[in-house]
Amino acid sequence: MAIRKSQLILAMLLLFSVGATAAESLLWQGSKKFSGWSDVVNIEGSRFNGAEADDVLHLSITASSGAQLQLSWGSGWTCFDGLEHQNVNGDFDLLLTAQDVSRLKQGIHIKGVNFTLTAVSLRSNDGEYTTQAEDLFAWQDMLLSGATQGQTCTVGLKAYGGAGWYWPENNTSHISQVADFRKLRQAHPNKMTAMPECNSVPSWENMQRDQALWLMVAPWCGGAAFDHGNTAEFWRQFLADEHVITRE
Repeated sequence: MAIRKSQLILAMLLLFSVGATAAESLLWQGSKKFSGWSDVVNIEGSRFNGAEADDVLHLSITASSGAQLQLSWGSGWTCFDGLEHQNVNGDFDLLLTAQDVSRLKQGIHIKGVNFTLTAVSLRSNDGEYTTQAEDLFAWQDMLLSGATQGQTCTVGLKAYGGAGWYWPENNTSHISQVADFRKLRQAHPNKMTAMPECNSVPSWENMQRDQALWLMVAPWCGGAAFDHGNTAEFWRQFLADEHVITRE
């Protein structure tokens, strides 16, 4: 398989949910002020018996400056991926994976600082997805030029904006990087989310399983495109998937 020397750009186009949710189940309601990390709201696992993958866990939050959230599960109070000391500036939504659902059913613990929690609910996710394909590759070029190692960058293009993450971790297993995807989505909830440079390309199966739907991923160019587990067979399968488009 030939890979052009110019950096290969791969676009994942199932990112934005623009519709309203259809059904909602109220799990907790009150007015709990979180002033320190000892403040907590616990919700029993039995409350989540009807939860399914792709549902949305919604927290109604009024946040003050410096507000942070921590969401953990089970008797060990293990944090959900990417949700330890998560910055929040208002309502918080978590799109649930199958793994998240199994954790919810063991009970969850909500902790944090500098915000007030008034409700926790479970919503069905019946939103429509749009590709926002217009001007996509011009936006990608702008994003690539602004990314820095270990930091997010944002750019604007017409009515859209982008938030990008340069991921330097050395891995060969095509993991979805769900923790960083969630952090980036929470920090920039109204922007497209992309990985403008990476080594091991996240597989579509892993991204779909974890609901870490990167709009775009870009491996290093030239021979490096075949490093870090990016074998010729992986590329054949990845590029043949109906959810993947390229610049070619």
